[in-house]
Amino acid sequence: QVVAVDEDAEDNGDITYSLKSNEWLDLFSINPKTGVIYTKPQDLDPEEDYDLMVEASDAGQPQKSSSCLVAINVVSVPLSSPNAPIILESPSSTITVVETDPVGHHVKLVNAEDKDGDRLWFDLTGGNSDYMFTISRDSGSIMLAGHLDAETKDLYNLTVSVTDGVHLVSCQIIIRVLDVNDNRPSFSLPLYEVEITENTSPGTTFFTLTATDPDIDQHLTYTLLNTAHISSLEKFSVNPTTGDIVLQQYLDREVGGEHTLTVMVKDRITPIKKDYARVIISVLDYNDHAPEFLVEQYKGTVMETAVSGTRVMQVLAVDHDKGANGHITYSIVSGNIDGVFSLDASTGVISLTNHVDRQEMPEYWLAVRATDNGAPPKHSHVNVNIIVKMAEEAPPRFKNSDAVFEVRENARVGDYVGVLEVESHLGVVFTILSLGHLPFSINPATGILAIDAPLDYEIMQSYNFTVTAVSMNKRESSMSVCVNIVDQNDNIPYFSKKVFTGHISEAALINSVVLEDDNTPLVIKARDHDSGMNAKLIYSILDDDVKNNFTIDSSTGSIRTVGPLNHEDVSVVKFSVSVQDSGSPSLTASTTAHVTITITDINDVPPNFLKEYYNTTVFTPTFKDVSVVHLNATDLDFDGTSILEYGIADGNKDKKFEIHGGTGLITVRDPEELSGVYHLKATVSDGEFESSTSVNIHIESLPSNGLRFSQDKYFAAIEENSTAVARVTMVQVLGTALNEHLKFSILNPSAIFMIGETSGVIHTTGKPLDREQTDNYLLIIEVESLFQKSVTRVAHVQVHVVILDKNDNNPIFVNTPYYGVVSVDAKKGQQVFRV
Repeated sequence: QVVAVDEDAEDNGDITYSLKSNEWLDLFSINPKTGVIYTKPQDLDPEEDYDLMVEASDAGQPQKSSSCLVAINVVSVPLSSPNAPIILESPSSTITVVETDPVGHHVKLVNAEDKDGDRLWFDLTGGNSDYMFTISRDSGSIMLAGHLDAETKDLYNLTVSVTDGVHLVSCQIIIRVLDVNDNRPSFSLPLYEVEITENTSPGTTFFTLTATDPDIDQHLTYTLLNTAHISSLEKFSVNPTTGDIVLQQYLDREVGGEHTLTVMVKDRITPIKKDYARVIISVLDYNDHAPEFLVEQYKGTVMETAVSGTRVMQVLAVDHDKGANGHITYSIVSGNIDGVFSLDASTGVISLTNHVDRQEMPEYWLAVRATDNGAPPKHSHVNVNIIVKMAEEAPPRFKNSDAVFEVRENARVGDYVGVLEVESHLGVVFTILSLGHLPFSINPATGILAIDAPLDYEIMQSYNFTVTAVSMNKRESSMSVCVNIVDQNDNIPYFSKKVFTGHISEAALINSVVLEDDNTPLVIKARDHDSGMNAKLIYSILDDDVKNNFTIDSSTGSIRTVGPLNHEDVSVVKFSVSVQDSGSPSLTASTTAHVTITITDINDVPPNFLKEYYNTTVFTPTFKDVSVVHLNATDLDFDGTSILEYGIADGNKDKKFEIHGGTGLITVRDPEELSGVYHLKATVSDGEFESSTSVNIHIESLPSNGLRFSQDKYFAAIEENSTAVARVTMVQVLGTALNEHLKFSILNPSAIFMIGETSGVIHTTGKPLDREQTDNYLLIIEVESLFQKSVTRVAHVQVHVVILDKNDNNPIFVNTPYYGVVSVDAKKGQQVFRV
């Protein structure tokens, strides 16, 4: 390889190699860029020398060149060599060069030896694809063959081969290329043109500078060096690391529309290299100004005789924005009744488009808007007052088409009511026109209305009449006048009736309405002949102790509960209610209303037996339906219609006893084999709640105590249907002592029979008997001695009562109707059938 050096740059330093020796062109060739000489595929003569002339030419204008002689000696391959060459280097050596080292710079000497003493040849067989290095074939000296560039390639791994013609050995030489700050950083553009809207918020990054440095370690720093105007330095900043241009303050295009910055970029390696650029920032207009009218309010006039097209006035507004943002369009927003006016959208000129009448509309208030063409648009408003002027020949005109006045009914004669105002260039005379007498008068010169007679709201609430105004030129106008009489509180309220009654359940919730007998809400009603607030009534309860349970709606008079109710504590509540109006001063009714509320009962209390337990004795032998004991219970909820139901819940073994559910009377059901003591649990229920008691029935044999009836059994008879109290029979007792008091009773009571407690006479009760229903009765009569309480002396006997029949029923045919069959030739007297 041949190497040439050219100190010029670019094309002037671009070298091309060529062979000038035409004699050996068929044996050798040269790479025009690297200068490497190759043999062509032909055999060379051993021990032959070849001299080649090589020329190196640059690409400059004019072209320059240089030549050198290259002597090539062809050596024969040794016939034998026992030992291979030895490279006296580490397996991998690292050498450092600088990218600015010149061509031909000695890099490294590769040392090798051969024990056979053979001649050695050195060659680069790998890692030198760009031919930046060359090696001396004889000495092993590695030199630079080209210009290094660390930015392009900073590491070479060269393979160095050594041969003695027979053996080939190699080693690796690593060459690291050190970078030198030989490149200047450069901006991507020498001039940047940037746009930003004036409403951009401070802190916004709106542009980023870009610069490059071919050197390896690209540590670049950006700087805002200068500005065309000193105020720009405060509005912008440049991030030294990223090159971001950041807005620091709000911009105002109207103050400064363009900012010119000078920026610099530099590297950080000595010697420091720099580059500069300009940034022109154009501030785009933002619609940040609304149009502004020149005055706060416009005033103008127009004659009512003016014709359509008459110019009335002009409104003007200015906008400090630029272009479309500052272009103003005018419009009428409101107040242009019947489209009387038109507004030129461009000039702001207001013109008349229709006839105006001062009597109908004495003045106009227009709301005019000025809108720019920004996006979004901004606008502002101004009020425009246009007064319609009256023609001199026009008749008097009342300022209002009608007038309404109010006056209190207690106003005195001569008091002021109101004034009627007219417009006229001449004097006018006022007159009241009315078919009847009015309690008002008018001053003919001033138009002041006054009271001329006493007023009474209850007789007349308002007056309507007409007032005329006649000018000196005999032109006339009229208007309607209404005078409303304001009521005064001169009537006291009164109740519609003296007594109000209602009812409510004791279970009613708080805020429940008290009802009348027809179940409509109970409302205390009063009246007041006044009106308005004077007739607005306020009701109140006078009794403080009632307020814990009831309240009255002060406006409507309805009564509601405010606390719990208990029929068992209080069943009827009575209180008084007063009423007053809302006039000033307030008037109160001379009498009060009396309210009576009945608190209806609900079943909320359980029934209770009169005794906690009952003890009684039954003597045997006894009989079915014999009375054992009569249980009594009470219920605080009892209202005369409540029904208590008695029953036996437990202890009635073999159902020896039974109880009458409605009366609580326990009787014998099965008199057989009664013995011992029966402990019954009796209950009473009101349908919702239930209570119980203990009933202890002791069974004892009838003692032999000397008392006995005169007969073992008694028999008696009585006719049916009688309603008179009739004697049935009389039982008699034997074995009594002198003055011993006896007590007779029926053990199986009946509504049909009764017995004299001391006489033993059995009578009917007057309830009619019906033999067809019951034809006999068995009564068990007991007699008990009252002589000695410590000794039980009793006796029992049966009384059989037979009910005698009376002819009190008509005969009744049965199995009707009857059907029979008879032969046509039957003889007289022959039986047909039997009924």
